[in-house]
Amino acid sequence: MSKEKLDVKARQYRFWKLLPVYAPEVRQDLFDREPDIAWKDPEWLARWQRSDPDNPRGTGPHPAALGWCERWGLPDWCLVRAEHALSMRRGNSIEKAWSKSVDDSIYFYIKPPPFEFKLSLWPAGSAYEPLTREECRERILTAAAKAAGAYFDNHVKAINEFWEWFSTEECRKFDQHCRWLILHLFKGLKARQIVELEDAARGSELSPHLPFSDNTIISGWNSAARLLGFVLPKQKGRPPKRKGDTENIK
Repeated sequence: MSKEKLDVKARQYRFWKLLPVYAPEVRQDLFDREPDIAWKDPEWLARWQRSDPDNPRGTGPHPAALGWCERWGLPDWCLVRAEHALSMRRGNSIEKAWSKSVDDSIYFYIKPPPFEFKLSLWPAGSAYEPLTREECRERILTAAAKAAGAYFDNHVKAINEFWEWFSTEECRKFDQHCRWLILHLFKGLKARQIVELEDAARGSELSPHLPFSDNTIISGWNSAARLLGFVLPKQKGRPPKRKGDTENIK
């Protein structure tokens, strides 16, 4: 699994966690859409069988999840996560269903493949020669140790770095940019308003950090949008609610 794919998943994970913190009404809107068109287990099973992560909109997504993504201008990976959240809603609180929809996906996605290797005790082109028990054991252990090292470098090391990323300055900076994106897209705040919020959050005490500028805020939310696959609307601010929005998703 490439480091690039892990980086993408890590950022999606953070956005999903931060969205209800700064825009809880957006998450609530997803679950408010679902009761009239709730799917039972057979319908969800059929959905998973036909699902295609590369084309979730074209394989019969849940109407509530699709309408929610269209309403808020969310990328396709959010559609996949929204469907998982709806499927886990029965018997769970909204908070738990939302959390499990990304937690479970992360654990499944980054699980390393089985450790497998094939070994020929006699190198290619060499003639068969009898081996003692100790010679056989030594060749197998040497090959296994080499294969284990490659397995660690290719899989385990990358996944360890994935989890370590959440405690880095890079993650904290992305969280900040992600917060600005959420406030801009779903709360309709302009850069100047976010600057004022950030200044107020710092308090009146002297700070070694320079104050934010409007350009810093805009650059930050543009960076988060690019990394998460958002297409920012030309008209900034909270998208207007469309008439007949509920009917359109049925």
